[in-house]
Amino acid sequence: QTKDFVFLEKTKYLNIFVEVPKDTKKSNIACEISVKKLQLSVKDDSGFTVKTIGGNLFGKVFPDGCFWCLSDEAPERFETDELDDQSENNDEAVKSSKGGYFVEIFLEKKPPDDTVWNGIFER
Repeated sequence: QTKDFVFLEKTKYLNIFVEVPKDTKKSNIACEISVKKLQLSVKDDSGFTVKTIGGNLFGKVFPDGCFWCLSDEAPERFETDELDDQSENNDEAVKSSKGGYFVEIFLEKKPPDDTVWNGIFER
């Protein structure tokens, strides 16, 4: 977890939630996903970049199985130690949070990288 995004991880996929301004439209978002890289840039209506995240992913993903969308729901921000249990059964720890606006990015992991990663991006 970082101040820029929250993520939920399962062995087969990752969901990343990036908080953006409420007036963000799809035309304000540039999201590029390749086998080993993610790049997200959010601009305001004047073209000023308000948020950017990205880098080389920890593992490989299926780009055709990945997508992004705008949402007004996301998991509550967790302290890092609360997400240490990254098992398939941690759904009960996921709570919905309203009031913000988010870009949700879904990444489908590619074997043999369909395991729990040590973070989203390479260090």
